[in-house]
Amino acid sequence: MHNENIITFSPFEDADDFKLSLIRGKEIEFHYNGINYGVFYDKNFEKAFYLCYSDSEAQANYFETVDDLLDCMIQKQPLRDIIARVEVLHRNI
Repeated sequence: MHNENIITFSPFEDADDFKLSLIRGKEIEFHYNGINYGVFYDKNFEKAFYLCYSDSEAQANYFETVDDLLDCMIQKQPLRDIIARVEVLHRNI
């Protein structure tokens, strides 16, 4: 069996790489310590950035800026501190 059509997404270099990818692509999915997360951008809402986890939009946090999002706690650590270590599952560019 050939895996020619499998796309591997590169990890984020740092928080700035994450910001650029989110603003340009508008959605990111990643895996960290056994949990999948989704981060989305929608300029039509007052709080344009939101983070959901456990495949449930009901468990979502909303943020006005990407810096606010990067300051949110993911498993007791700020997202900005772990973003270069997450497994990127999907990243639009």
